[in-house]
Amino acid sequence: MKAVAAMTLASGLGFCASVAASDGEMDTSFGAGGIARVGITDADDGPSRCRPVLQPDQKILICGTRLENGMSGSDFYVARFNSDGTLDASFGTGGIVTVDFDGGAGGDHAEGIALQSDGRIVVAGTTHGAALQSDDFAVARLDADGALDGTFASGGKATIAFDLADGVGNDDVHAVAIAPDGTIVVAGSAETTGGSVVAIARLLSTGVGDMGFNSTGKVTFGFTAIESDGQEDTAQGIAIDSQGRSASSSKNVSMICSICTPSANRNVVNNTVITSGPTMAKVSTMPRLRAKRPNSPATVTSPAPSGRGG
Repeated sequence: MKAVAAMTLASGLGFCASVAASDGEMDTSFGAGGIARVGITDADDGPSRCRPVLQPDQKILICGTRLENGMSGSDFYVARFNSDGTLDASFGTGGIVTVDFDGGAGGDHAEGIALQSDGRIVVAGTTHGAALQSDDFAVARLDADGALDGTFASGGKATIAFDLADGVGNDDVHAVAIAPDGTIVVAGSAETTGGSVVAIARLLSTGVGDMGFNSTGKVTFGFTAIESDGQEDTAQGIAIDSQGRSASSSKNVSMICSICTPSANRNVVNNTVITSGPTMAKVSTMPRLRAKRPNSPATVTSPAPSGRGG
């Protein structure tokens, strides 16, 4: 068994993928001494939530953000390595694909990548173009060869706005997952006039919003049970269970893990786990939180958590 890691050099020189053998030693058969570099010189060296994806054929996908127009803009970036650490020449241009949502006039930041069962690649993040007053969710789908999938949304790219802060607000993606039925779930945060709430959107395989998900294709909720004066909730991760429910790991003053049950009429958050610092408190009586609407707080219908574990 081997482990794969992806990173951006602090200097912004590019992305690296490294493979370590099961004994912890670097796998020298991969790249140069266990490290493979994309070799670009314009990578954004800011933090990224992109994680590597290992394809069934052992090729490795990584994503991130590269600068454009000097320092004034940025685009999504996807690279694919062969199992030996060389760039896959059959993918994009020399193993590299750049996705531009804003026409070079603003900032696109990739935050997650996922592989569909048919080999198509979904990359998600945030866009803020010159025509936008604030950030929007951004999702692109690539064919297996790296070309934008023309059957997805508009030319292979979709944007989603929540705009809960008086018609604007920064809506930022932090994670993406593919459901068993092929729908695409993205999670992050939506800015409100008082802070931010967890924001989740679901797209059909065609790239349009799934109206079977909360009747709008998207849902927001906040954890008012533990919030202080300013609500700052954001989803940091997303996963899909065998029943198609979206489980997001979210951060407030403490960490909250929730499950949203897809429904045409409502989404219920259940199985809540609250973490504060290094300790964890698990709700023993299964609370039920109705998904928060923009102007209505979530309600808790169970007692507060009881007991803590290390």
